[in-house]
Amino acid sequence: MQLKQVESSATNRDFYDLFRPIVPSLDITGKIAQVISAITEAVTVWFIMQSELSGSAKVVSIGLSVLAVILMVSILELGGRKFLQVLTRAVIWKKLENIWYKVLFGIVTLITIGMCVLSFYLSTNGIRHAFTSKATLATIEIDHSTIKEDYKMRIDRVDQRFDQDLKLLEEGFSRNVSSLNAQYDAKIKESKLKAGEYEQKSRKGMSWAMSHARKHQETAAKLATTKAEKLAVLNQKQGEKVDAWKRGRLKAVDAEQNRVDAKIKAATTVQTKKAASQLKVASFWGSLFSGLVGFTIVLAYFCIITVEVFRRGSGITVEYEEVESVPSTLALLWQGIQAKANNTIRRRVERFAGAATSTDMTGQRTAIGFTNKSSFANTITNEYED
Repeated sequence: MQLKQVESSATNRDFYDLFRPIVPSLDITGKIAQVISAITEAVTVWFIMQSELSGSAKVVSIGLSVLAVILMVSILELGGRKFLQVLTRAVIWKKLENIWYKVLFGIVTLITIGMCVLSFYLSTNGIRHAFTSKATLATIEIDHSTIKEDYKMRIDRVDQRFDQDLKLLEEGFSRNVSSLNAQYDAKIKESKLKAGEYEQKSRKGMSWAMSHARKHQETAAKLATTKAEKLAVLNQKQGEKVDAWKRGRLKAVDAEQNRVDAKIKAATTVQTKKAASQLKVASFWGSLFSGLVGFTIVLAYFCIITVEVFRRGSGITVEYEEVESVPSTLALLWQGIQAKANNTIRRRVERFAGAATSTDMTGQRTAIGFTNKSSFANTITNEYED
């Protein structure tokens, strides 16, 4: 069974003839406004679901989002329209006759207000978010990859230059040490050789040679000491040069870092100003369209109420009759498939049951199961055919 809406004829023909030309337009306008509201609600619900299910599988997030959109839009638009029609009729036809009318009217009123407010906020906030979300992302996501690549290239050049300088320092230090060693080692060797010669003469009985040997040994010792002192000086100077090299390298790296920081800051400032401008424009259009959507939602409410007021002024009553519903083609097809499947399964069960037998007291074999294999299947088939 299903309900069929039946409208009576107008009793106030003057009122009816005056406003009848605009009522269909009002009704269509209200429905179009509801379609706009449904679309904007769907956008908001979709954004919410996609945000909450961002970590889920794509198929799951899309499926649940579509389901949530369908359910939410159906409840708010279809349910809200019917509820508002019933409330309007109850008021303008003065149907609040007893406490039960009033209790149910109050409950439906609260539900309708909640649905209308929720529909209004979903639609207006959803369309505003749709406009501003892209501009907000542009504000957050700033690409500095080009600047950073240039910074890396310049740092590589700094490293190459200072590595070459350090190599030259080390080569110069190595040459100086080698030259110093060669110079003093030759003198020390010469003094030791002379000292050895005089020691041999001293052993041969030349007493005066021992003083000369000691003199050359002292000379070799002094040369070794001088060599060590000069090596220490060279090491100190090399250390100072290396420290200066480190300071120079650090200063060059800091200069490049300050340079890239300044570039990033300048690029960020430009990008931020650009994004702020885009966000301002997006906010303007979002607010404008949000206001238009809000107006269409209110317009839809007024159109629904206006149509009911027109019926009341014209004296047109609305009644509902229960009529027997005619099954659709798909429903008939489904019933046929079910009947066919049941018949096939039933025949198989009957054949299986007929195969099992038992012996009674007289020694005769009695079949266990159904005795008429086709009675039930024929009954189902006949019912379906009727």
